[in-house]
Amino acid sequence: MTVYRDTQIQIADGGSYAGGTTRKNVKITTTDNTATVILSIPVAEGEVYSVMGQIVGKLGSATGASCTFVSGAARRQASGNVALIGTPTATVQEDASNAPGASWNANTSAQTLELKVTGNNSETWTWEGAVFITKL
Repeated sequence: MTVYRDTQIQIADGGSYAGGTTRKNVKITTTDNTATVILSIPVAEGEVYSVMGQIVGKLGSATGASCTFVSGAARRQASGNVALIGTPTATVQEDASNAPGASWNANTSAQTLELKVTGNNSETWTWEGAVFITKL
């Protein structure tokens, strides 16, 4: 593991440490246009998260593709539910119909912050990416 350090940034490649930043690699396959969870982060009371991901999707043998840069933040106060902080952002570059891509959502039933991907009906999409998660 390589750790980069300066007075402002501390990031470990593929792992976490006392600084609170983790990199997660994610992968899933979808076969319809239902939003599907590719990453779920449990949010305990008193925690705040900042998340930033790059998710790439391809249709079949790359007859279509989507790249989404998605960021967001969430918190959970004492005796409360997980809640998004503001509106998550997503920049999607794609050349497929119906704009497949990724988005962040707060799941108040499971108290999780979820990254979901959405493909298209009757199409097999493979999704893969990396997500940086900072917890405070």
